[in-house]
Amino acid sequence: MTYSKRLDEALKTHLHHDGKPEWLASIYGIAQCDLTAIPKELPVFEPMLGYGTCWTHYRVFPSYAHQTFIYTRQPETRKDRFFDTVIPHFVNPDDYPDGEPEEKRTGLLYLGRDNVDKGVTIAREVAKVTQMPFQSIFHGLAGSEKARLLGHAKAVLMPTLYLEPFGYVAIEAMLCGTPVIATDWGSFPEIIQNGFNGFRCRTQAEFSQAVQACSEGRLNRKALREDAQRRFSISAVAPRYRDYLSYIWQIHRDGGYYAPDAIRHSDFLPS
Repeated sequence: MTYSKRLDEALKTHLHHDGKPEWLASIYGIAQCDLTAIPKELPVFEPMLGYGTCWTHYRVFPSYAHQTFIYTRQPETRKDRFFDTVIPHFVNPDDYPDGEPEEKRTGLLYLGRDNVDKGVTIAREVAKVTQMPFQSIFHGLAGSEKARLLGHAKAVLMPTLYLEPFGYVAIEAMLCGTPVIATDWGSFPEIIQNGFNGFRCRTQAEFSQAVQACSEGRLNRKALREDAQRRFSISAVAPRYRDYLSYIWQIHRDGGYYAPDAIRHSDFLPS
């Protein structure tokens, strides 16, 4: 309540109200739904919507899987679904340099919460069955040390049991040239291409074969790193946000569904 009161006062001070394009990004989601100083003429959108609820009329989901989850969980979103979009999360590739050459990479790596729903038990079992060195880290890892560990592993394990909205660790690993071995639901079918940048598994046998392929260096680490840069770098994702902001400005100010210039992507039509 204190936060919302302070933010309302700040909005009154900082909004321009000059008719030029202006947006409000609700990065804390439904916790901000009680704001009162938002003028009706300005669109409010939720970027990077990876949590379990939403409240604005315009939403950017990190995966189609999570978009579907929210649409199912909150049926009232149906009136605004035409105005949403899906844009993946992103990182600065400069923070994730190319990892070690194949001959210097060792073991499997798990980064994430020490929770059953994140699949840490499966990760331990896979490492034991495949007799691979295994390291699990649950907190306190960031920056160059995180990139170093990602780039030193043969593969990163992400056997998540719930519907992962996105999974930042996956793209961080790929940017270091490290494949990801995950479950076959949530966002992973949109991120991982079997045999190229990792594997999506449903049985212990599949996990074991995936580990073997990664440990033997069968995947092209350079190619998967370049693909991650092309899809998940800031420079790759920024134009999509630019286009979406233009889109919702047109929607909000010029006719909604029938707005004549409401195109989400500048590359909507092939050249």
